[in-house]
Amino acid sequence: MNGTKIGVAFVLSVGFAWAGFVAQYLSEMDQATRENAVIILDWAGAHTDEMLHAEYLWNTGRYDEAISAIEALELEYGDMCIGVSWRKPIETEGPKWGTDVRVTPIPNNVVDIELVKAAGNNNLFIAARGDTAGLYQWWLYISTNGGASWAMADSWASTAPFTDVDIAELGDGYIYLAYSNMRVEPKVVKMVRFNETTGAFDNSYDFFDAAFANDTISEIKLEPYRGSVQQLYLLFLDKSHNLYYFWGTNGGTTWYDASPGVTDARSGIDMDFGSMSGSQHYLWISWINTSGYLRAAGRVSGSWKFYTPIYSVNVAFGTKIAQHGDTVIILDSDIYAGYLEYFITFDDGNTWGYGIIYDSTQAGAFDVTGRGNQGWHVSFCNYNQSGNSIMKYRKRPYSGNWGNVVSFGDRNAFFSYHSSIDYIGAGAYGVAYIDYLRIVWFDRSDWTDIAESSFRPLPMDFRAIPGAGRTTLSFVLPEAGFASLKIYDARGALVNDLSGNYAAGPNRVEFVPDKSGSYFVLLSTGKESVRAGFVVVK
Repeated sequence: MNGTKIGVAFVLSVGFAWAGFVAQYLSEMDQATRENAVIILDWAGAHTDEMLHAEYLWNTGRYDEAISAIEALELEYGDMCIGVSWRKPIETEGPKWGTDVRVTPIPNNVVDIELVKAAGNNNLFIAARGDTAGLYQWWLYISTNGGASWAMADSWASTAPFTDVDIAELGDGYIYLAYSNMRVEPKVVKMVRFNETTGAFDNSYDFFDAAFANDTISEIKLEPYRGSVQQLYLLFLDKSHNLYYFWGTNGGTTWYDASPGVTDARSGIDMDFGSMSGSQHYLWISWINTSGYLRAAGRVSGSWKFYTPIYSVNVAFGTKIAQHGDTVIILDSDIYAGYLEYFITFDDGNTWGYGIIYDSTQAGAFDVTGRGNQGWHVSFCNYNQSGNSIMKYRKRPYSGNWGNVVSFGDRNAFFSYHSSIDYIGAGAYGVAYIDYLRIVWFDRSDWTDIAESSFRPLPMDFRAIPGAGRTTLSFVLPEAGFASLKIYDARGALVNDLSGNYAAGPNRVEFVPDKSGSYFVLLSTGKESVRAGFVVVK
């Protein structure tokens, strides 16, 4: 797995081996696993110089010498434990990203959402559409602390449904929102905008008529030019199956019709603007036609190029598209098999490949992004008829193999309503999703105990050293002083507070829990901090 992850580190303590088994355990590793593994030895007594030497041999690549040294140690000391931390940590299904944050109040029955990060700061915005108290509404929520808490910035209500809503960040200090209402000008896409710092409604902009359709509008997508040119792109669909495309300048007050001429678009429209060079398509759109086939088109130099022979079987839950240069990926869910599938081109649409992201009886609530220069990132829901439908995540390089499927989300997700994933800065990705109570929840990848980056030394040379029913927390302080050291269980409950004054240099603290389980520690000196997960087996 490629990519950069900032702010969260993880130590995976595995491989508890006993009674002469440590050397055998290490000898059975293949070369790639050996090069990825950093070991720590432990037993019932004090850590010895011989153990340190054996660790040094292994961790500097002298594997056969290390195995011989460990065999001698096991003959001398008997029962021994080994902890392994991976230089390139291995993703698993088990740990979750973190405790999800509720975005919307319980009475808001949400059916559609979109997450974006402001272009000029780190504020996050979620647009939501639904109903409450007998009224149809859209809402705009803002978070000024990276998603840790959310506030309603604005809302609009009607006795008739809002057919769709979408938002985009432009880079001019505003977040733009496009919508259409079944009763108030149902054939018009309306535009409003909000201050990206405060979330305040821009009264000078007011409710602007951006574009018009021949029939009642059913779906809307809004995208910005992510660069020096301040343009907005508007894709929308009407109930007569006409697909429209407009591009806007002057903060979305001047719009130009450049519709592709599609008259058989049924549903599931999506659009993405991607990094490109030369004559590549700078924007791509996808949709499902009235025959149930997946279609796509790219735009360059004021014209469209269509790519029709992509898929010839009915698809469910619409499409999602993402672009990065000449590489484009489109997601859909097979209506018969339930697979979450993708089509991908590495040559700007000339040839297409096919694959399956998740093989399930029912996969939905999916979204994909290629932003952040860290490959493709996908969020989706696995439908579970007999239990909770869990949100999942998977990523891959722009050209390469998919990583493991990772579960996240604390709620019973609604697989029929799309989630929204986006790059939110500092190496992190955020996901908003809707649960079965139609409440919106937010989670982000750097709240996880799952490390996704290549190996980097942890701050303060922190290590979680496994032992028999305990873990030794080892860290190095540059100077003597107070350090906050708190241990939490997998649910986030505080189980031990070991904060206090510690000496300069190496420090070791024993943690002996009441039961086996997954834990994580937060260590902070005020100047440096680290969060690391570990497992204790009693």
